[in-house]
Amino acid sequence: MKANSFIDASSQIIQSFLFFTNITGLLCIIWHFPLWWMGISGYESIILILLLPIIMISSWIKKNLIKKYCPTIGILLMIGAKYVDLPEYRLIVVGIACLFQSFAILDHILNNTNPYVYCYYFLIGLALSNTLKLYYQGNNPLWPIMNDTNGGWNLSALAVGMVYSVYMTSLDPAEERPEIHVSQKTSIFAKIKHGLMFLLKISSLGALLFSTHQLLSDSTTIIYWGWEGYNTDEPLLFYPWNNYAAQFLVSFIFFGLIIFYQNTSLNNLFTMKLLTIAILSSSTFILANEDFINKKNFIYGGIPYFLGIVLSYPFLFSFLFDSATSNLETVLIYSLSFFFYILFTLANIWTVAYAFVPYGYVLRESLPLVLIILTAFICLGIIISKPKVSKSGSNHNDINLKSVAVAFVLCGFWITKSFYENDPFKNGLPTPHHADDEVITAGIWTIHFGLDNNMWASEKKMSRIIADMELDVVGLLETDTQRTLMGNRDLIQTLANDLNMYYDYGPGPTKHTWGCVLLSKYPIVHSEHHLLPSPVGELAPAIKATLEIAENKYIDVFVFHSGQEEDPEDRYLQAKYMQNLMGSSVKNRGAVLLSYLVTEPHHGNYNIYVSDESTMRDIEPKDDDRWCEYILYKNLQKLGYARLARGDITDTELQVGRFKYISENEIEEMGESLYEYKLLESPLEHRWRFNDRFLDEGEDGHFYHVLERPHYYDWN
Repeated sequence: MKANSFIDASSQIIQSFLFFTNITGLLCIIWHFPLWWMGISGYESIILILLLPIIMISSWIKKNLIKKYCPTIGILLMIGAKYVDLPEYRLIVVGIACLFQSFAILDHILNNTNPYVYCYYFLIGLALSNTLKLYYQGNNPLWPIMNDTNGGWNLSALAVGMVYSVYMTSLDPAEERPEIHVSQKTSIFAKIKHGLMFLLKISSLGALLFSTHQLLSDSTTIIYWGWEGYNTDEPLLFYPWNNYAAQFLVSFIFFGLIIFYQNTSLNNLFTMKLLTIAILSSSTFILANEDFINKKNFIYGGIPYFLGIVLSYPFLFSFLFDSATSNLETVLIYSLSFFFYILFTLANIWTVAYAFVPYGYVLRESLPLVLIILTAFICLGIIISKPKVSKSGSNHNDINLKSVAVAFVLCGFWITKSFYENDPFKNGLPTPHHADDEVITAGIWTIHFGLDNNMWASEKKMSRIIADMELDVVGLLETDTQRTLMGNRDLIQTLANDLNMYYDYGPGPTKHTWGCVLLSKYPIVHSEHHLLPSPVGELAPAIKATLEIAENKYIDVFVFHSGQEEDPEDRYLQAKYMQNLMGSSVKNRGAVLLSYLVTEPHHGNYNIYVSDESTMRDIEPKDDDRWCEYILYKNLQKLGYARLARGDITDTELQVGRFKYISENEIEEMGESLYEYKLLESPLEHRWRFNDRFLDEGEDGHFYHVLERPHYYDWN
């Protein structure tokens, strides 16, 4: 059966969408293994499967396997991975699925003669992937970390995939573009020149693919690159920005390349090269410059970068379509470009994971340098490119507008639906659980980047537990998922929407930390992001935020993750920094520290955090079975304390403290008696009791442990 132009164009768009779905999902699940091993696990080697399209140099493999069956195999493996429980096996299945999707992309390239049209379809697939992620709150429902329990498409995706696969299999394989044999000079200088040009082609194309993945595969990534916290001039929540960013991205993909197509005559080609290089260079300078923060980074850096990358595609993809390039060389350029894609992936993660990888110190905190190198390679590729041009510049006439229109409508639908359905305030502004009593329930949790022990996305599970524990304020650690190896996921979207909470995303991807997040039922009137001294080990992030408990009533909340056990000097310096930061809060204002301290109670750095200088107190000084998570407080009346087993969500428990707001006058009157307490069998008020469902054996692996039951307090 022959395909018509609409179906052919649609199949190219779908294959591109599946390609971006697979490659972003592959890196996301690769991350699960070094995360658990706290270093190189060996499973990371599965990424080398991206190099295997090189076997398409074999005409027999192309004819008998790839041309007809690779779309079917790829999509069935991609969806079938959802039914594989063991993470190691799921990783292998996803890796093979990604390989066959890459086969399908390369096959489309070999069957195409117009790079402009193919680039257009390829990037529309990216737009579909992005807007679908936006609609599903930061996760692609086709990812292998998604299933029926956390928002994944299983049976529906399988049904659609089967129909699509059967149709693609029924089509007659398209003929490759004919080989054009070009006479080759055989001098040594010609060979060296050809080799250098080949190296530059694969490196620039690899840089382009990685840059797309790094900053264009999620609409919120570029926002977090410049986010520095709230102040009185900013809105309470910057949530709608990701919708606006998605609109920009989709617009540039759908319309930006049309600008290129309309100006691809021989006379305008040089101008387009200069324009693209200028846009990329200037936007990279802004993104790599810490002087441009907050919205400036997104507006002046992110938006032009989107456009620059989009305009780069026809130049660099022309390497795969050049009349002087044989089909064999096309296969080699495409396949080996992923070698550089992998190198850039490693360099990107080395900038933050330097404490856990060999020679990591070489790239420590060097993300701006990696970005500059990426842009340099892309610009060099643009300079040497020789895209085929028409005298009239009419390349856009070959685009199938029906397929483009369908994709555009689908992207618009997902963006529009996201505005209305993913609004955390759709049911009104957040309301604290015990607002009338001015009782604040705060928790600290290290969430393992939103992947549970079995490598499933855990946001839905987390939101249920946070809601069940009636948390008004939550500090989350290990949260910076806006990196290629974490899937460029905005995991906070799901939590903020499900829980109806404000949030602050702590030091972002450009700060080379593992991140921290503050979720709050109370308005965040001001926040600061801090990077604590870390001369040897991993950088320690912190958030200091001021919350409005009621009109003209405020408390300070600190969310903090200290350095690792192997670096005692780092942890000492960080303890002194936090001591000063907590001690500098407004006199007699209530404050809570939600933290990961890596110290024993009453020993070492503990006595810096809990000290006269910090003015902070331990919520339960008699709890000697702690090492990582701690809750400290001051100028509040403590009402309860609980430790909740993690279940299968992460490797760290949820700690919870319940406090009552005390006015400044009451604090002055009570003095030290505020911290003189007695243990109660039940809370002062029954409505302040922690959830009884987690007593004894608890529920779904969550139960009160260590202390066996929550502690409740009264003051003397």
